[in-house]
Amino acid sequence: MHRIIPPVLTGGPRLAAAFVALLLLTIARAHAQEPAGALRGKVTDQETGQPVVRATVLIVGTKLGALTDLNGVFMIPRIPPGEYTVRVSYLGFATQETPGVRIGEGVAHLDVVLRGMLLSQDEVVITARGGRGTEQALLNERRKSSNVTDGISMAQLRRLPDATGADALARVTGLSVVGSRFVNIRGVNERYNATQLNGVTMVSTEPGKRAFSFDMIPSSLLENTIVAKTFTPDLPGDFSGGLVQLNTIDFPDQMTGRISLSGSYVDGTTSQGVELGPRGSGDFFGIDNGLRTLPSDFPDTGRINELSYTKDRIASYARQLPNNYRIAPVNAAPNLSFVASYGDRFTLLDNDLGMVAALSYRNGFDKTAIIRHDVFSTGQLHYDYNGTQNQYTTLWGGLLNLSYKLSDLHTIGVKNTFNHASEDELTMTRGAFQTDAEVHSYVFRYMERTFYSGQIVGDHLFPAVGNLRVQWRGFGSLGGREEPDQRRIAFNRPLDDTAAPLQSTLGQQINTNGAGRLYSSLSENLAGGGLDLTLPVASARIKAGVLVENRSRTFANRLFNYRLENASRSLIYASLDTLFEQTHIDTNAITFEETTTPFDNYSGESHLRAGYVMADLPFEIVAQRFRAVAGARFEDNRVIVHTADPNNGDPLAVNYVTSDWLPSLSLIYEVTPRINFRMAYSNTVSRPDFREFARTNYYDFITNALTTGNTSLRRPFITNYDLRFEFFPDAGELMAVSFFHKKIIDAIEDQVEQTSSELQLTWGNTDGTTTGVELELRKSLGFIAELLAPLSFSVNYTWLQSSVESDTVPGKKGRGLQGQSPYIINAGLYYDNLRLGTSVTLAYNRFGERIYAVNRSDRPDLIEQPADKIDLTISQTLFANFELRLNVKDLVPNDKVVTQTYTKTRIDPQTTVKTEEQVTSRASVDIRQRVISLGFTAKF
Repeated sequence: MHRIIPPVLTGGPRLAAAFVALLLLTIARAHAQEPAGALRGKVTDQETGQPVVRATVLIVGTKLGALTDLNGVFMIPRIPPGEYTVRVSYLGFATQETPGVRIGEGVAHLDVVLRGMLLSQDEVVITARGGRGTEQALLNERRKSSNVTDGISMAQLRRLPDATGADALARVTGLSVVGSRFVNIRGVNERYNATQLNGVTMVSTEPGKRAFSFDMIPSSLLENTIVAKTFTPDLPGDFSGGLVQLNTIDFPDQMTGRISLSGSYVDGTTSQGVELGPRGSGDFFGIDNGLRTLPSDFPDTGRINELSYTKDRIASYARQLPNNYRIAPVNAAPNLSFVASYGDRFTLLDNDLGMVAALSYRNGFDKTAIIRHDVFSTGQLHYDYNGTQNQYTTLWGGLLNLSYKLSDLHTIGVKNTFNHASEDELTMTRGAFQTDAEVHSYVFRYMERTFYSGQIVGDHLFPAVGNLRVQWRGFGSLGGREEPDQRRIAFNRPLDDTAAPLQSTLGQQINTNGAGRLYSSLSENLAGGGLDLTLPVASARIKAGVLVENRSRTFANRLFNYRLENASRSLIYASLDTLFEQTHIDTNAITFEETTTPFDNYSGESHLRAGYVMADLPFEIVAQRFRAVAGARFEDNRVIVHTADPNNGDPLAVNYVTSDWLPSLSLIYEVTPRINFRMAYSNTVSRPDFREFARTNYYDFITNALTTGNTSLRRPFITNYDLRFEFFPDAGELMAVSFFHKKIIDAIEDQVEQTSSELQLTWGNTDGTTTGVELELRKSLGFIAELLAPLSFSVNYTWLQSSVESDTVPGKKGRGLQGQSPYIINAGLYYDNLRLGTSVTLAYNRFGERIYAVNRSDRPDLIEQPADKIDLTISQTLFANFELRLNVKDLVPNDKVVTQTYTKTRIDPQTTVKTEEQVTSRASVDIRQRVISLGFTAKF
């Protein structure tokens, strides 16, 4: 098994230099063609916020003019310098005239908002367009959406210290983040949610999860994030909690650039020694330079053991592996973050070419104290240990998006996003584990994750065919996860004799508590295409489309375990640094054996064919305005998984085919232009993923749990009910109340334990329901007094309740769904003084206790306790184009605590009276630290 490095990383400096040179040449040539005088802008509908297509824009007193394109954008080139009046008109809207528009060299900008003739004849002109990234733009999109949606804008993201998409999503109503990567939406765990990037389904980089890792997305690359909480037929039907729609930064109307640089101080880590394993020259960027890869002459197929190789040959292979079971302390420098972006529009062959490019990089050292404790229902100890987890992480990536207007009615574009994340980790623990021995355990772990998403899109309008709009896309995504050379070793001595020398747990037989290495590789590819047709019919819109998606995944493990021959038993007293020296590797000393089995690997493919039709129909009843959105989606899906039977190693195949009709009905009552009342009903599914089917075993040496798949899983079928009242009092303000209920048949829960003497986890089906209420308020305090106008606040609260209706785990029927919190709170207080350029944000987040893992009936469930998260951001604008920013993340650090509650029985020795009491123990604790960042941003 060899590491797969994306081609973008292997071209070297020449390839990078050639790409940069080509990009600069393109920009220079496009600028050279830019007219001396031009006018560009956008025309939108004041009521809906939608672009007005084919509006007429004229320079009064000349023959110069243009029609707006599919995005409402117009461009009038070659205008002689001077001062003009600009007239904008469109059927059904009041004509707008803007006098005093100055045209000189370069491109002038004018954005116009048209109002319906029945509403007002007043002119509204906006001279600075905010784009999709403003809070108001997000609320406008939410107000006119056919779905129940929530989200977070770029403007909000820049107020917060959130570095990744996962951090940012924790601020959205009804969402909580699990494990710093995954998102729980409306009380159902991550497997019930779907993710799209610029409208394309994201591949997973997680071998054990049906979920996207949101820590892979730098928040600095996002224009906004919208979470669709109800289903409409033009969306994928494979979600229940929510569809997270990530949208990268958009094309600007004029040249814009941004460079940000910051450094962070982590309490208890920065400037202190962080203990890691041996490091390579590429670790700064999270790219292994070969230090951790298998030697090139290791056989790719077959197991290295005494059935296939001589002892001498096996020893020679073992000696090729480096002795990197060593601790290499690193002085933790301040964490670094860098972001650069550039966007512009050019005139190329008399048409608009839009471009946006961005790069980001961040790294981080972290040293976390951990405590692990587990008991049986009787209170009998299972294990009890503590230690530290040392980490160095990187996240870097970029995007390059291009859009070209073939004409006012036809555009094509390409979008490319690439991100790379790495984790270098050493976990050291000390304590007791099902024995009377004191165990010292070391796990060295290094991981790289990458993903690429690319697409080519087209948008076309055909006035001759009833203004039919045709949108098409072809897309591909690549994901990968490499975990080379995970190394483990343990030492022990009697609990009651701390003076005794430590002995390694190497033995004559291979065992999971001994020493070994794991090499793991995952790759996942997705390719497909889609077509959407939208036809206006009077005031209604009919929409139909098709989608094809093909996905494949390959996962491979190779495991090597060491053993010690009798002739060299004294080596069990060797230290961690010296145990695996070259002189100790021999046929009569330390040797190894490959223990890879057929069920350590799996491959899978899925084929989705989908089609839909829907209607968006506005109507009136007794002068009251309504809007109905109704339709259905058909999805035919086949999942094929190739794995092996753990009992005998025989090949095992899963061929799971489902065909589902998924209806959807939404009714929107527009009480006023600012007030909506929404009702929605839909059916959705949540199909099992490759890993959930595959019988592949994975042993986690941190939690001491063995996870395997379940070939008998059934796909969950979900019925969704939603109600929402929303009021938009003023710009950037919102009041909303939502109610939802979900009935889940055959719900899949992860971390449901099998009945076994071992700590084993799998996935199982159960029936369940979840119900919730969401409250949200965003309001400026200017209504109290003008002095308070710079102050505003936001708060959202989610109440959740769920129940498992089947007895999947004996004795635990009626419990809540795994991962659901009974409540989630987000709050923010904002101060924005535009005159001084000062902005202050104080943000708060809290979730209620939730089931971290469902244990067997003989062990209490693991419950993650609530934690308060308080963040502070202060920014100050200097010289108009520079900004200083101070972030304090976890202002008052709260530990991550997981508890167990069990019944302890006491018997009085004199009276033999038996009493019982409830005892709560801290099963898992991760000590959190405060992070302080200082940085600057330059805009041009």
